[in-house]
Amino acid sequence: MQENQSKFKYKRSSITKEKVLSVAFRLMDEKGYENVTIKMICQESNISVGAFYYYFSSKGELLSEGLIESEALFMRKCNAADIYSIKDPIMFVRKLFTFYAEVNENLGPVLYPRYGTHVPEMNRSYYNMLFQFLLSCQQEGIVSKSVSADEQTKHFYFCARGVTLDWCLHGGKYDLNKELQSALTPLINYYLAEKMGLDGKRGME
Repeated sequence: MQENQSKFKYKRSSITKEKVLSVAFRLMDEKGYENVTIKMICQESNISVGAFYYYFSSKGELLSEGLIESEALFMRKCNAADIYSIKDPIMFVRKLFTFYAEVNENLGPVLYPRYGTHVPEMNRSYYNMLFQFLLSCQQEGIVSKSVSADEQTKHFYFCARGVTLDWCLHGGKYDLNKELQSALTPLINYYLAEKMGLDGKRGME
């Protein structure tokens, strides 16, 4: 009985924390980070200020937690789509960056520049995922070895970050994934499609 109560309490605590994060992101997206106070977050979340400090020591820590949650969301999307079963490099890259766009749209154009960029891409789980996939494809002779897997991965993420920052500058007013997929096509053609003799536009949504 006590064990069941503990599980329920943990689940309820997790739901409350997720709600606070969701409310905080929405408010910051609407009003700007500097204009949102902890009191405003608490009022919108229907919790006490004391409850806020139970979960987070500051707005800064809340943002850090948001970064962790965005990484977790990305991994949940990849696992749900069974992305590791995709062997076609073009389709893998298209799907991975679709999830990248969705996660950053979830952060919003205000929050992404503030904390979505302060951790180097190579330290992110999705960066390593693409690197390992491209390295494996090179070892199997599926994609070109003229440029290392590490450099290819950097170029893909340089492109993705640039498009995402432009999306932020435009207030998130255009379809991030659509624009990102279009911008990735030249890189896909150069690194992936040419070696396979395929059309790099395959898999665009």
